[in-house]
Amino acid sequence: MSCTSCGSGNQSKFAAELNIQHTGLKNLNRQAVLAFADLVVCLDCGRSQLTIPKDKLAFLAGGTSKTKGANS
Repeated sequence: MSCTSCGSGNQSKFAAELNIQHTGLKNLNRQAVLAFADLVVCLDCGRSQLTIPKDKLAFLAGGTSKTKGANS
């Protein structure tokens, strides 16, 4: 597989651990998502690609939130 940015075939696959957090003040109470993914990095230009596992993707898209408060 060639790099989609520079066309190089000099790519390596790595295991990645990601903590994904929504941005913005309105999302401060949303729970971060810990995901493990395969990361493909072009060793010539640095372009990186990863695939989020489907269960974590569904959690991110679903808008699940965890509100902090006195009753939590």
